[in-house]
Amino acid sequence: MRTGRAVTTICRQLNNNIIEIFGNSESGKSYLSKLIADRYEYVLFLDSVMKMTEEGKHYIAQTNNLKDVEEVLSDIDVLIIDDFCQLSGDPKKNIYLLQEWIYNHKKLSIILINQIRANFNKHSTEAYKPYANYVLERYTDHRFMTSVENGEYVVTQIK
Repeated sequence: MRTGRAVTTICRQLNNNIIEIFGNSESGKSYLSKLIADRYEYVLFLDSVMKMTEEGKHYIAQTNNLKDVEEVLSDIDVLIIDDFCQLSGDPKKNIYLLQEWIYNHKKLSIILINQIRANFNKHSTEAYKPYANYVLERYTDHRFMTSVENGEYVVTQIK
């Protein structure tokens, strides 16, 4: 599906869920998450790779520790974590903590941005799949893969 339709589809499924947006380098993951964020009033970007520089209407926390944002969760509609695999600690414990947050904060929804680690910063289809990718496949509520086809971003729902 094209970007506009993908944003609408993801927003419908965000209802107190954990959604993963994954894909190769430069496939539109962050771009898509920013389009989604623009539809919500209170959004917090957890920038675990410390690369966000743009000013905007949303809040940014540059940290790789989930505990650093825990106290503001009751005020947030959407938490966007870019990049899940860069968070400190065990990926399985991190996803369990995120599920606990979803359970305890009924208005909260979470988007996890994840670059496919098998081909980090490459455009290959290597078969190796890191542990964190398996954790996300199993424990996220919905998954969307981004790619570029004929110069346009394409989003495919996987789960």
